Amino acid sequence: MARAPLEERLVDPGFSPGRRDFPGLFALLVGDNEGLSKKAEAILAKTGEAGAEALVAIAGATTVDPTRAHRVARVLGGLGGTRAREHLAKRLAEGTGKERRWAATSLAKVWPEGAEALLLDTLAEATHPEDIRTFGQALGKVGGPRALEALQALHPLHASDPETDRVLGKAKLLLARTFSRSELVLVDTTSPLPRVAVRFTCRDGLESVLAEELAELTSVSATSRGSVVVMHEGPLLPLLRVRTALSFAFEIDAPRKPDISLSARVAELLVSNDVLAVMRALEPTQGSNAPPTRFRLELPEGAGRAAIFEVARRVAESGAPLVNDPTEATWTVTAAIRGERLSLMLEPRKVQGARFDYRERDVPAASHPTIAAALARLSGPQATDVVWDPFCGSGTELIERAKLGPFAALYGTDLREDALAAARANLARAQVSATLEQGDAALVAVPEGLTHVITNPPLGRRLRGEHEELLTKLVTRVGAALPANGRLVWVSPTRRLDVVAEGVGLALARAFDVDLGGFSGRIEVRRKVAQASAGTPRPSRS
Repeated sequence: MARAPLEERLVDPGFSPGRRDFPGLFALLVGDNEGLSKKAEAILAKTGEAGAEALVAIAGATTVDPTRAHRVARVLGGLGGTRAREHLAKRLAEGTGKERRWAATSLAKVWPEGAEALLLDTLAEATHPEDIRTFGQALGKVGGPRALEALQALHPLHASDPETDRVLGKAKLLLARTFSRSELVLVDTTSPLPRVAVRFTCRDGLESVLAEELAELTSVSATSRGSVVVMHEGPLLPLLRVRTALSFAFEIDAPRKPDISLSARVAELLVSNDVLAVMRALEPTQGSNAPPTRFRLELPEGAGRAAIFEVARRVAESGAPLVNDPTEATWTVTAAIRGERLSLMLEPRKVQGARFDYRERDVPAASHPTIAAALARLSGPQATDVVWDPFCGSGTELIERAKLGPFAALYGTDLREDALAAARANLARAQVSATLEQGDAALVAVPEGLTHVITNPPLGRRLRGEHEELLTKLVTRVGAALPANGRLVWVSPTRRLDVVAEGVGLALARAFDVDLGGFSGRIEVRRKVAQASAGTPRPSRS
């Protein structure tokens, strides 16, 4: 069967070129039909080092129109390999115009560790502004101290050309932040902070539980959907112990000043004393020898990368000890417009996750640790507690209960051995002792002396008809086993179990909906009343 013409095969999603297709693809790539050239380039971009070797061999034996030769250099930047590097280095030295510029850009991609010297030589000879911009931009991505020195010497000479001045300035910023990455340090959690607003975020629905936890540390000033704000003064360490929060950030705000651009206002607020006082207070190294504070900036939706680099440029020119670095940073700074005010959220990175570093292993659909922490807190922990999690999964609820203080005993059961293995690993990492047993929650023996059941059973997409039957049996067993004032604290998968729970004396004391990550569930706190006929107290809803 005759093969279809190459031009027709280009539009076939399953087309994978063979060796004999490369000459034809090369001809289309450098041909005068731009539409076919783009299609050939898209096919060649998927051919890897083998494609690069074929293209370089054909290019060496073919005379190509100089106005289209750059297409070869552009494709090679996405393929890599020794032959691609050799060809691009040669075209950087011998090519002209657009081909030479694409050779520089592609060489920085495929040979970042060896391109600096070649690019420096090329930049030193460049006179055309477009060449200078391209070579300087490539050096900003792969260069070292020599490149920074060259760009610093070159930059003032092109101040009269706004675009070249902008590109060289951006390249300098990239190099400066790369060199100082070895100085990245975590924040000091024991140094005192000035009085500052702190916004904690949480899963929607957990605001009341989070506010109660925070009230044990300081005064709560505001609560809204998914967040709670407090005023804090002193060391950072107590904030890291808050377990029902997803994250927190220091909040600094000021009037928007609509007469100046967003980038200018963000930069102005970033280098203000209020922001610097918080950041520098937590730096482990103080004084003139302290490395610059590194931050990752996030602007409101609609502000592009150019706006972020404009902020970085203004901050650098201010002389403030700050470096914008989206890859390695101590802080994430998020700008938000709230009415007539501009707010900067300063979030210390790489320290908040330590709260849950016991999570050595996980299982599908395991509880998020902040949900588990909320369940444990709502259980009203006491030193005499005998706690059972009938669906313990990776052990998160048991560990979070242990984090709250002494207990008499912890028990966990699960049908799956892999879940119990994960729970054992996490419990060991957390240094928590618990008894684990494989078995059906409706059949295993109820722990002797049981006082609390804390669990997040299968729900949402995991819930099937047979699971509802299982949970009905479980609730009945729990109601029979718990003593007066014992508690069932769980995420209820269906309101149909309310009648079952109330029928066995598990009165609803508190209930609220919470975001479980894509779907909503109802957290319930149920207390065992002395007799089922005693009635059901009115639940409090948060």
